[in-house]
Amino acid sequence: MDPSKSEPITFSEYEAAYRRFVSCLREEGIGVTEHGLTPHTHQFEYATEGNDEVERATGRAPDAECYEREFAEADMQWQHQTAEDYGDVFNRTLAFFSSLGLTDVPEEFSQPGHLGALVMLASSELGGSVVHEYIESEFDLDNRRRMRALGSPPPEPDALK
Repeated sequence: MDPSKSEPITFSEYEAAYRRFVSCLREEGIGVTEHGLTPHTHQFEYATEGNDEVERATGRAPDAECYEREFAEADMQWQHQTAEDYGDVFNRTLAFFSSLGLTDVPEEFSQPGHLGALVMLASSELGGSVVHEYIESEFDLDNRRRMRALGSPPPEPDALK
């Protein structure tokens, strides 16, 4: 499947596919821990339990069948759709941490594909609480966007606290 050539999916369709995937895992007896959504791309984060031993023994991860059957197509399409905004997210994240004092960013951390490395660098340089502040700012931004989409004027950022 080439995600760039298929019809966009809605978040509701993406979420329904994810829920089918999680149900399949549980029906197969595979433990799954759900971590929620990433704030910038709204992708589901999860971890499966016990995959390593089974994968070493069989050469196939136990969650692979459920993933391929229930979630792969929707997940790839959603990732493709949200990747278009990823450069903006990286630039906004870099600006956020820079405003808090992160000034010495190595060249290899200054590209959009290294968002996680940038967040880890900021945490080590500025302290762990800075990551919480960053996530909070992303959720505030996301809430203001959603309110605009609903036709409601969003409150000013300070009013949300």
